[in-house]
Amino acid sequence: MVYIFQFSWTIILKALYIISARKKEKAWAITYLKNLQQQYQAQLDDFTFYKIVNSYAIFTPVICDAFSLLNARKTNRNEKIRILHYFICSSIFDNFIDWNLLGEEELYQISFQPEMYTAQTISEKLFIESHLFLKSCVKNANEYIEVTHKLFDVQQQSAQQFNATLSEKDIESITLKKGGFSLLLCSYYFDREASVLEKNCWYALGEIIQLTNDLYDIYKDLQHGSYTLATRMKNVFVFENYFKNLINQFMQVVQNFAKPGKNKIQFAVSMAGVSAFGLIAIHQLKKHKNDENGSIDMKSLNRKDVIIDMEKFPNIVKWLYFVYKYGKL
Repeated sequence: MVYIFQFSWTIILKALYIISARKKEKAWAITYLKNLQQQYQAQLDDFTFYKIVNSYAIFTPVICDAFSLLNARKTNRNEKIRILHYFICSSIFDNFIDWNLLGEEELYQISFQPEMYTAQTISEKLFIESHLFLKSCVKNANEYIEVTHKLFDVQQQSAQQFNATLSEKDIESITLKKGGFSLLLCSYYFDREASVLEKNCWYALGEIIQLTNDLYDIYKDLQHGSYTLATRMKNVFVFENYFKNLINQFMQVVQNFAKPGKNKIQFAVSMAGVSAFGLIAIHQLKKHKNDENGSIDMKSLNRKDVIIDMEKFPNIVKWLYFVYKYGKL
């Protein structure tokens, strides 16, 4: 009964805070990014501009502040600036790969020899400026560069996901490493150097987020011929068990990392809240299973079948249930 009260109070306060903070951070990010474009005489396309802004605006109050509150503080403005530059880099780099804008050698040079790379486009120029800025801010530069190399390698491997013969084991490895190393980078952008346990938590959260993104991108990936664990799904119950096991492993990492106290409750609720979105997507897929055993034909799904509307009351209720179940310490 005590936990139900703590959970209810935590989730209400968290929701109100996120709604308010997201609006403020979005407005700040738009202004900052416009000023940055003006400073470097660059203009991003609208899709990339708002991908950066929207990613930053939700990531900061939901994830960054959850980690910061464990140390009884909020993410400060300098840390937020670094996180925004992280999304500038990650969003533009995704464009380089997804739109085939740069070859493998050019991708390596702009990533690891940016000082010597001559930018040919606005996107390349902004990427280099943000990349160099972040490198200048991190405390453990050698370790940070090592992680960027690991992320670069797995991003190169992800090109293999257009190969129909790629094994599920290889897809799983690419998926989890890509998500893990992507989010692990964020742990280096805070004023306080992260502990090993904290970095483990960032990495495990990245695995969950990447797999969740793949669940929400099923239709797009099917259209583009990209093979993910989600698009390769043959049995929705088997996949659900796999995802739940991954969440359980992650929440054990949370349990080991977070210090006891009321801030540990808010942190666990926040992490369970992020994880619950994947379970909502899986619940949606259950509606389209072919039989009671859970078999499913992913290629037969249309866009409407995989759209998840989180404003619908049933989805909100299911999300709260999953948060309560997995966020309970």
